[in-house]
Amino acid sequence: MTVTKKLKIVHIIPFYYPVIGGMEELVKNIAETLAEKGHDIDIFTTDRDHEGKIVNSPRKERINSVNVYRFRTFFKFGFMSFFPGIIWSLLRKKYNIIHLHSYRHPHTEIASFIGAIKSVPTILHGHGPFYSDTISKWKFICYSAYDFIARYSILKRISMIVASTEIEKKEYIKRGVSEHKIKVLPNGLRNIYFSNVNTAEVLKQYALLGKKTILYVGRLHPNKRIDALISSLPQIIKHEPRAYLLLIGPGADYYPYLNMLAHKNKVEKHFKWLGAVSELEKIMLYNAADCFVMPSDYEPFGLVLLEAMAAKKPVIAIKAGGPTEIVEDGQTGFLIERNNTKQLENTILMLLQNPDLANKIGSNARLRAEEFRLSKMVDRIEAIYYDLVKKL
Repeated sequence: MTVTKKLKIVHIIPFYYPVIGGMEELVKNIAETLAEKGHDIDIFTTDRDHEGKIVNSPRKERINSVNVYRFRTFFKFGFMSFFPGIIWSLLRKKYNIIHLHSYRHPHTEIASFIGAIKSVPTILHGHGPFYSDTISKWKFICYSAYDFIARYSILKRISMIVASTEIEKKEYIKRGVSEHKIKVLPNGLRNIYFSNVNTAEVLKQYALLGKKTILYVGRLHPNKRIDALISSLPQIIKHEPRAYLLLIGPGADYYPYLNMLAHKNKVEKHFKWLGAVSELEKIMLYNAADCFVMPSDYEPFGLVLLEAMAAKKPVIAIKAGGPTEIVEDGQTGFLIERNNTKQLENTILMLLQNPDLANKIGSNARLRAEEFRLSKMVDRIEAIYYDLVKKL
């Protein structure tokens, strides 16, 4: 077999475009890049979004040369969805590779079992599912029980595991997976995020001229700790009256609480939520911001950090999980302790009040982001595919 052979690959993921999220965007980018390289790509996903609402998209459609199939969700618990329609499709269709996204989900168990029956190489791409120090006790017990069973089921059946970080790799090894069965593959960023863009339009549109913009991009959710960011604003504004917090991303259910918190802290004039925006608009806002903050309790990777870094922005994140392998503390951004509001305030102020420092950190951040180009990631994924197929 030559390395130029066209492969038929199915990616199975709980949610997909137009649903917005880090994993969803990454898988879309991987799938479309593989399609550009000549491979035949299918996506199997659910018909729901993160909140359980039905997605207003066709059951079957073709998006940028990728075939997308949305299956009926029979039940959903959190982000775990049961969509058994994939069973018949996997049994009927012939694939060279089954690429599974997420761990501890029904679809990964189902598809890995079918892959084993049909002798189809199956990859598990967990996207950093291990965060035991930030979850409830009962979830920890349930996850631990599943992980014990998984040693003898999916983790044994799977052909290869893709980990986003060294931290994630170590967690799989703790669960009995052989090191040779794991590839560490950091997430990749599309070239468009490295583009030089004119920010005049968004500065005018959102009245950001003269403001010191603190940017957050992502879902509005309690685990993202945007409440801590809003609570820190009074002290930040006291020392830097031009400070302005801009939030981008879905989360209409959680926004009323954040808005109430902003009014309670009397910072509503220094705070705005834009909801979901277009990719181009998001890139312009990255470039227009003064700094980027991701205060989440835990992030398995943090693709938005790379997006901001590609725009030469200094970033601030919690010293836990994926950000510790992306951000070089004090060089390409800053890592702060969890639940340390004072440190969050001081770090933001330091960047807002020291533009030379912010520019220096931002320039370093851009160089660091260059190491995470999507093209490099997809080339490595493709190499894994060919290696697995050759072993059959």
